[in-house]
Amino acid sequence: MESLCDGTAKPDPSQSQAPKPLALGAVAKEPPFSLKVLSVSREQTVSSSIDSHKAQGSYVVVRVLVKNTGNSPAAFDGTDSGILDSGSKQYKVDSDATISQNLEVKDSELASPA
Repeated sequence: MESLCDGTAKPDPSQSQAPKPLALGAVAKEPPFSLKVLSVSREQTVSSSIDSHKAQGSYVVVRVLVKNTGNSPAAFDGTDSGILDSGSKQYKVDSDATISQNLEVKDSELASPA
């Protein structure tokens, strides 16, 4: 799964207490899921075979491996996810840009252990 944030987005004021940052390669537990940050990059445009999105500033592309560690089927909905900048300001996911990127996931990427 990839999460994309437009670098010019306004911080989300509804977050009264920002979560702790997750370092590259670290695993966080969000039952029934575990989430592992695979990579982080900054992009001006994100493209897939379906469409292309140009950021007003830049996108921060965060590749995350999400694994269901529970005992029953569950769907992960990353639309409420976000990223923190170095000042602990939280930025929301650009859902339109994220959807097309998620469709481009390769089977080899799914084999990475969490």
